[in-house]
Amino acid sequence: MDTQIPQEQIRRAAEGDEQALAAVIARMLPAVRGEAADAVCPGLELEDLMQEGVIGLLRAVRTYSPDAGALFATYARHCIANAVETARRTALRKKHQLLNQALTLEQHPEADAADPEQIAIDNAQYHSTMHSIHTRLSAFEWQVLQLVLDGYGHAEISARLGCSRKAAENAMQRVRRKLRDDELA
Repeated sequence: MDTQIPQEQIRRAAEGDEQALAAVIARMLPAVRGEAADAVCPGLELEDLMQEGVIGLLRAVRTYSPDAGALFATYARHCIANAVETARRTALRKKHQLLNQALTLEQHPEADAADPEQIAIDNAQYHSTMHSIHTRLSAFEWQVLQLVLDGYGHAEISARLGCSRKAAENAMQRVRRKLRDDELA
């Protein structure tokens, strides 16, 4: 599939024009979906890989130089493929093996049996994890995370917190990075 994207549109997208960026993403979404579909593996769903692919595409928009000689679509496909493959390699590492093989609560044969001791242990572990996350994040990042967990989008979060949409998006990116960095440590 040959994706022709005008240089002017790419330039505007790189400068922060949201409409131009949306048009670039829309044109490249089939390439993102194709890369993501080929990389699905235990512990990594299609939606996760699509998100990683879009992040790779955003990186391509930001770093593309027409003077380098490559067409944007070719460069973007390489960035998308690299982002997806990095996520796949990370998910398949041995340290994630237990998570990848774990059963979800819906799959667990005793999911309906309420064991009070296990409920208490799970509750304590949940609160410990949330406290640990809370101490790593700034107050603003914590507010953004809470709203995301409650199902709000970036536009709704920015309206509720009285900040720009970009500030909410950046805060969520920092949250992801901090939590990912803590996971790797």
